[in-house]
Amino acid sequence: MFASNVSHELRTPLASIMCELGLALQKERTPEDYQHRIARALNDASGMSDTIIGLLNLARAEYDASQIKMEPIRVDELLMDMAEELLRAKPDYHINVSFADEHVSDTAVIVMANRYLLSLAFRNLMENNCKYSPDRTSYVVIQTRGGVSITFADNGIGMSAIDQREIFRMFYRGSNQAEKGHGIGMALVQRVLSVHHATIDIVSKEGHGTKFIVRLATNHSE
Repeated sequence: MFASNVSHELRTPLASIMCELGLALQKERTPEDYQHRIARALNDASGMSDTIIGLLNLARAEYDASQIKMEPIRVDELLMDMAEELLRAKPDYHINVSFADEHVSDTAVIVMANRYLLSLAFRNLMENNCKYSPDRTSYVVIQTRGGVSITFADNGIGMSAIDQREIFRMFYRGSNQAEKGHGIGMALVQRVLSVHHATIDIVSKEGHGTKFIVRLATNHSE
């Protein structure tokens, strides 16, 4: 079933690329028309690239957890790094990272994690907030009481009960199709958090935004 789903996800944009290029070769066209068709083919190729990268990242997250290198990581610094990286790629996004606690010690924000994998999860959650919000904003709040809790919130379209139940399923796309996606990001998030023995909860209501709440055990509490 996985192979069948992957084939379908890659076959559709590939067929579109071949169609655009085939039409471009059928007859002489204006430079503008060529540019238009090349742009559409490039957009489909970009979508294929995102799908392939997502699948490769998911495969890496599926490794035996005992084979994945864990090290002490400051969650706040990793979140800031991912926010900066995402904003470079998506200048119209806005990400607000803050602490819920007034005073936070250095040790309170340290977790044992794989930097690469956890960064993928954080980036996907931020991007999900921004993508489905009119103001393209993700509000990230770090809380350190009883372990590290991170809330990724938006003021967007919210999620139906069905979407909340199915969102972590591979290749699932929510009822709102206005934003493009490959249906891998949230499956990857769940797998990465599972490797880290972390949990994720969803608080959402259609038309009233969404919150993803991630809970990680801190290094000093293990």
